[in-house]
Amino acid sequence: MMDEITLKKAVTQLRNVCSHACEEQERFLTRLLRRNAHTEFGERYGFEKIRDGIQYSRTVPLSTFPDYDRNFTRMIHGERNILTVDPPVFYNISAGSTGEPKFIPLCREDAEKQHLYVDQASLGIIREALPQYSMQELFGCIFHLSEFYLTDMPDGTMNGVRSGVSIRTAHREGSFDLSCYTAPEEVLFPAKLEDMLYLKVRFALGNEHVTAIHGIFAHRAVGMFEYIVRHWDELISDIRNGTVSDCFHISDEWKEYLRKKLPPDPRRADQLAGLDRATLKDGMLPKIWKELRYVQMISGSLFQPFSDKLTALAGDVPLHGFIYAASESNMGVAPVLGAVGEYVLLPDVCYFEFIPEEQIAAPLEFLTIRDIMKGKRYEIVLTTLSGLYRYRIGDVIEVTGFQGESPVIRICYRKDLVISLLDEKMNTMQLENAVRLFSEKTGIPVDNYCVAGNFDGFIPRYLLYLETDQKLAEDASETMDRCLCESSLGYRGIRSMNELDSARVSSVRKGTFSDYQRFCQEEGMRMEQAKPVRVLNGKKQIAFFESAGRQER
Repeated sequence: MMDEITLKKAVTQLRNVCSHACEEQERFLTRLLRRNAHTEFGERYGFEKIRDGIQYSRTVPLSTFPDYDRNFTRMIHGERNILTVDPPVFYNISAGSTGEPKFIPLCREDAEKQHLYVDQASLGIIREALPQYSMQELFGCIFHLSEFYLTDMPDGTMNGVRSGVSIRTAHREGSFDLSCYTAPEEVLFPAKLEDMLYLKVRFALGNEHVTAIHGIFAHRAVGMFEYIVRHWDELISDIRNGTVSDCFHISDEWKEYLRKKLPPDPRRADQLAGLDRATLKDGMLPKIWKELRYVQMISGSLFQPFSDKLTALAGDVPLHGFIYAASESNMGVAPVLGAVGEYVLLPDVCYFEFIPEEQIAAPLEFLTIRDIMKGKRYEIVLTTLSGLYRYRIGDVIEVTGFQGESPVIRICYRKDLVISLLDEKMNTMQLENAVRLFSEKTGIPVDNYCVAGNFDGFIPRYLLYLETDQKLAEDASETMDRCLCESSLGYRGIRSMNELDSARVSSVRKGTFSDYQRFCQEEGMRMEQAKPVRVLNGKKQIAFFESAGRQER
């Protein structure tokens, strides 16, 4: 468990760099360019001669992941001094929007900054907001929804999700404090890739003294809590008897492990059985764990349906929005407890540039932290400690205010994604490929198509509307689901964990998409630069296509 002095120092550091963010950004860029001037990349673009941000933006081109793919591969094979003078200490695994797994190197200073802000400052903000509780009452018993697989690169360098770098490092060094987590080491750090959901839930439900719930994304949390509701009676029975009910698919090895670790606990089972099942989901978390003080995980506009559900499940327990991060970098931290979806940017972690929203298609102007304005939207461009230079991560943000000189932002959308219900990152190319595969497999020509996310069921799913003059077969939805899995690694992974339901396909009559253009004009939309509709975001849009549907499969 962190000590209070460490957490206070981290919050102080955060506020100090934010109060002088403009100066900090200039210092960050100058130091980074000088340090990496004699790398391959630095010599190619003359880092040694670049004197300021304006010259930097004119000299170094904008980039995306494919610009680094070959260099990352070289680094994985042992080559050094390519992008940074500092060698990787960790490789972040991300399916990303490309559909294939990618390994993004992370240098030591990057990892240290992550530890400072993600692991220390974020908890310091929570500690500061809840002074009435002791450190033990806040951080003494954490239900962590994630697991951290012990996977490495061929040379022994650790890899995994970026959020786990500090925990993996501490575990490897033997300094990780397991005593404040509900799950034991074997469950928190599983030896092989498998579904650990039941095990994590059993250990957490059986512990009445949970003080905090930590996770990464809100949708994962909501899925886990709905899993608890769905299997409420069976879980209570297992707690009471020290067994594993037949409805749970657990290996014999894990069943034996649970039998030894979790003996029958009738008293805890009675506590849970005494809760009103009919109203359980209303403020569910503090009902199950009466000592719960806060919940911390990424939420906000990109996860809005799940953020709303999580807020309802948490009841009076405050939420902390955790961090603004991606595999490429950490960019921000939620500045206050209760801030859901707003993040203050970290000026000593990345160099930030901003493209005004109206110029995203053909950038003409690159703004800095000094130039941007509250209420305006921008695409964010990153230069990171680990060797991404002027990197277009794809996020469009809105400035909602400032902490000191550093912007407080919310994420509005990701410009290159079609749809991402559970962070599966389905992009245009993948969706188009899935529809093409569907047409090839079924022999049904598709003139046009669009997709919507549906959250009406117990778990969400894709709704696809296909304009065709042919009748869909009985198994059309199953076929489309397989095509989506073939086209997107992210979709396939989340479907394999049963966090997305099978896609549903509907055909719509010929001419529907032309009618939709007229519908949009009647709704007051300007159509001069309207692009073909691919993702439906509003209830009116979905209702229009539902009314045009001929059949469902």
